[in-house]
Amino acid sequence: MTGGSGFFGLHVLGDLKKIGVPPENIFTPSPKELNLRKWDNCVKAAGERIRSIFMMKNCIRRIILVVRGIKMFKDWHLWLLARFRLLRKVGIGTFRMRDGSEFLIDFSRNEVGTFQEVWLMDMYEKHYRIQPGDKVVDIGASIGAFSVLAAKRGARVYAYEPTPRSFSLLAQNIKGYSVTASNLAVAGKTGRVRLFFAGRDEGNSLIHAQSRSESLEVSATTLDEILKKVGHCDFLKIDCEGGEMAIFENASPETWLRIDRIAMEYHRNLPAILAILRGKGYDVTTGGKGGDYGHVYAERKR
Repeated sequence: MTGGSGFFGLHVLGDLKKIGVPPENIFTPSPKELNLRKWDNCVKAAGERIRSIFMMKNCIRRIILVVRGIKMFKDWHLWLLARFRLLRKVGIGTFRMRDGSEFLIDFSRNEVGTFQEVWLMDMYEKHYRIQPGDKVVDIGASIGAFSVLAAKRGARVYAYEPTPRSFSLLAQNIKGYSVTASNLAVAGKTGRVRLFFAGRDEGNSLIHAQSRSESLEVSATTLDEILKKVGHCDFLKIDCEGGEMAIFENASPETWLRIDRIAMEYHRNLPAILAILRGKGYDVTTGGKGGDYGHVYAERKR
C-alpha cells in the first residue's frame, strides 16, 4: 500500500502499523511538505475569502445603483425592466426623470440603458463635470440624453445625429434647451456617406456593415467644419460606433488646438486612439472593463 495524502497518512499511521502494514509502504510527509501543504490551504482559503468580499462589494454596488436609479428616474420601473431584459414596451413613448425632464423614446429601437450610462453613472463625466458656459459638441447624440444633461448644467451644446428616426426624437427632446441639433453624420470628409443600420439605432455606424444590413445615404460634416462654427470646444463627446478614427485622422492641427477635453467610446481601436490623442498633446486615461469596447478620457496638457 502506498498511502494517499500526507494528512491521511498522519491520521491513520498508528492503525496501519497495528494491522501489519510495512512502514516503508506508509507515506509520511516531511515537515517541509507539511508546511507547503498548510501554506497551500491557507492561500486557497484566502482566495475564497477575497472572492466572497468582491462578490459582496459588487452586490452592494448594484443595490446602491438601483436605489440611486429609483431616486433619479420617475419611470424607474421601465429602467429596471430594461436592465434585466424584461421590457416588452414598443413604439414611441416617454421616459421621465424626477427633476422634470422628459424624453420621447422609441422603445423598439432606442436603449433605455443609455440613461443609466449618461445620467446615473456619469459615464462621460468621470473626469470633468460640465460647467455653466461650456461649449459642448455631442457627436452621436441619438435622442439627446447627453445633450440635454449638458444643457441642464448650463452648457451651450451642438449635437450631431445622422439617423433620421433618432434625430426626429432629438429635435423634440431638446426643445427649451440651449442645444443646436444637426441631422448630420460626422466623418473624415464632407458630402454623402452611407450609414449602416444595426438592430438598435444606437449601434448605427458608417463603417460596421453587417451582412444584409440595411443602409441609408446621409449627409456628413467634419470636425474641422464643426470647430469653424463653434470656435472653441470645452468638451467633445463622441459615440459614433467606430467612426472616430476617420474623424480624428482628418482633423487639422488648428482644430485639435481648439478642443480642451474629450470623452468618448472606443470600438476595437484603443491603441490607435491613444496614440493619436497623446500625439496631439492630451493626457489620456481609459475606463471600463477593457477589451474591444470602453471609454477614453482626454484633457489637453496645460
